[in-house]
This record gives sequence, C-alpha cells and structure tokens, in this order.
Amino acid sequence: FNRTFADLERLVNGTRQVSNHLAHDLRKPLQRARQHLDELAHRSSLDVAARQAIETSLTEIDQLLGTFAALLRLAKLQSGGFERSSDWIDLDRVVADAVELYTPVAAAAGQALRADLQPARIQGDRHLWFQLLQNLIENAIHHGAGDIDLALDARGELSVRDHGPGVPDELLARLGERFFRADPARSAPGIGIGLALARAIAEHHGTTLSFENAAPGLRVRVRPKS
Repeated sequence: FNRTFADLERLVNGTRQVSNHLAHDLRKPLQRARQHLDELAHRSSLDVAARQAIETSLTEIDQLLGTFAALLRLAKLQSGGFERSSDWIDLDRVVADAVELYTPVAAAAGQALRADLQPARIQGDRHLWFQLLQNLIENAIHHGAGDIDLALDARGELSVRDHGPGVPDELLARLGERFFRADPARSAPGIGIGLALARAIAEHHGTTLSFENAAPGLRVRVRPKS
C-alpha cells in the first residue's frame, strides 16, 4: 500500500510539474505572437474583416495568457512560494470592492450581486483575497443563474451563492481540483483553474473552502479553521 501511494503521489506531482512547465514555456511564444498581431492591427491597409479577425485572435491569446498566469500562480501557492502576509486587512472592504467591480458584469448577464457584509478584520494578502473573490464571482456568473448572494460575518466567514441548477452531489467533493469541470461536455467557459486557485488561496490563509448545493444554486463557503 505504501508503495502504491508513493507511486500515485509521484504521478500526481509529475502531472502538476508538466502543466506548470507548459504554462511557463508557452507564455513567451504566445506573447511574441500577440505582439506581432498587435503590430498588424495598427496597419492602415487592413480591411474591416482582417482587423476583426486580428482583434478576435488577440482576445483569445489574452485569455490563454491569463490561464497560464493563473496556473503559475496556483503552482506557486501550492508549493509554498508565497510568504503568508501578516498585514491586517478589512475583508468587508475587499468584498465590497469586488462587488462594485462585477456589478456591471453581472448585470450584462441578467444577474444582480447582493451583499450582506459585516465588518471583518483579518490577516492576509489583500490582492490574493481579491483574486479569490473574482474567481468565485466569475464562477457564479458563468456557471450559475439568477442573482448572486455574498455574505460575510464578523469572524471572516465568507459565502458566495448563485441560484442556478447546482451540481450533482457526487461531484461536490471534486470542485476545486485542478482542471476539473462539472460539465462533462466541457462546453461552458473556462478550463477548471478558477476554483482550484480560489481553494489554494483559501488554504494559504489557513482557511477552508467548501461547496454545497443550496437548492437552488451552488454555495461556496470560506471558513476560518477553528
């Protein structure tokens, strides 16, 4: 059993290293391709169709570069590459800023963000917490439905809930795994990095991230460890 578990651990670590190396090595050629396309886009001789095709390609490359950046950030978090911050931050202010940023995005999707926030002062990295909130809100917008409720209590327990169909109960434990997607057809946006990064950020701060069906919708909870 020990030998089997050791082999499995090596396989998992090897898979992570391959994805991390790919993310690192592919960024440079993509950045060069983006630069060339950007230069082409500024040529006055282009017709409308060619300009639109270039702009579409630039958008797709930016999405890929964002994915690679998230992969590298995830790898750094999981390997302990981020030093845990001892700064005190107002988490309610961070949540409020995220809500303000995403309110028009949600409105464009026919949704509304509703926030019930209590003052909560915690130790941590403000930028990482903001990234966590971005990922959870984007997940609710892209994969949920209806209004999105965010709640924060005085202990720093955070929840984000949509009012969509939720996910099958047997898949709840797998949410937050790298590259896992509850949609078997993989037709929805994303590649399964957002929730994995959110979980890594939560664990980096000594909190836990869990998922539950809220009937209707999916609720994500970030709780301080007792």
